[in-house]
Amino acid sequence: MAVIFNDPDPFERRDPVQGRHFFGRRRELERLQAGLHQGRWGGVFGLRKVGKTSLVRALSGGESRFIWLDIQTLLRPTPEAVCRALLRAASRTLSTDESAGLPSSPPDDHQALVALLAAALNGGARLVLVLDEVDLLFRASGLEPRLLALFRDLDGLARGSGRLSLVTIGRDPADFMALSRRLAPAGTRSRFSPLWLGPLTKSDADAMLAELGQRSGLNVGPRSLALAWEWSGGLPLLHRQFGSALLEVSREHNAAPRRSDSYAEEAASRYLERDTVLETAREIWRLLDSRYPEAATLLADLAAGRAVSPDASGTRSLRRFGLLSPGFALPRLLSWYVAEVAPPRVRAGA
Repeated sequence: MAVIFNDPDPFERRDPVQGRHFFGRRRELERLQAGLHQGRWGGVFGLRKVGKTSLVRALSGGESRFIWLDIQTLLRPTPEAVCRALLRAASRTLSTDESAGLPSSPPDDHQALVALLAAALNGGARLVLVLDEVDLLFRASGLEPRLLALFRDLDGLARGSGRLSLVTIGRDPADFMALSRRLAPAGTRSRFSPLWLGPLTKSDADAMLAELGQRSGLNVGPRSLALAWEWSGGLPLLHRQFGSALLEVSREHNAAPRRSDSYAEEAASRYLERDTVLETAREIWRLLDSRYPEAATLLADLAAGRAVSPDASGTRSLRRFGLLSPGFALPRLLSWYVAEVAPPRVRAGA
């Protein structure tokens, strides 16, 4: 018998998830955790809403103290604004005892931040700084001297203590990799280890839909699971949206018990009408078109059914974002979007 929780639509989760709403990612968690224990600087990169922030949040709660800064909350992400916001975040996270011995009036927020972190590290704390939406920082400031000075001081604390780690979250690691190479002493390798986050595995994606369906009294059958994977490619937000479409149609049919396979095809049609699904497909296309034009051209060619080489330009980017399967197939949603919704110049492969 299905267990029904008081959750009107458990599939509708668009903000970072935790606890019983977090599914899969065991290998990614292990890799990220191992890097932090080794004192490396890590990064989680991928498409918007693929689960990057949720993955990092799943690491919190252990012995390390996590200090978070979401850069998109800053009006202007200048180096000064970042230092000021990190100082506030660190002050909220660390106890009064951990900040004991600080100078009463440090010359600026940069020096105050460094002093606060150093005091906590000297007291034995293990710290993790998290910078979410880090692309915005480099878009605003580039590799300018004040930004380089901040990260050079953080790198010095990390190397000196072995207990300060940094995790960045964003779309592409190129800017931060360039910065980390500038920080690495001559003859040494960069401390930065990026992790590309793509779709869930098929088994984890199936388990997510089955479990969330059970919470709402919906029996998600094998045909529904197959269609959800075919359309979403396992990208978490898009996969959840298929489950939400199944639930919506099941409630309209007022079927009891609710067995999704009897109306899975109807749910697929409803899926394509959902604002979240269309906006996500639009954002993926815009990202590729603006920053990865070769990947956008390849996606358009594949969506149009044109023959392409396995070594075609743009293949690496599509694979990194989890948009191209080992069998060289796209999520059906993206093929449909490019063919039916995107501007004509895209469909022409221009």
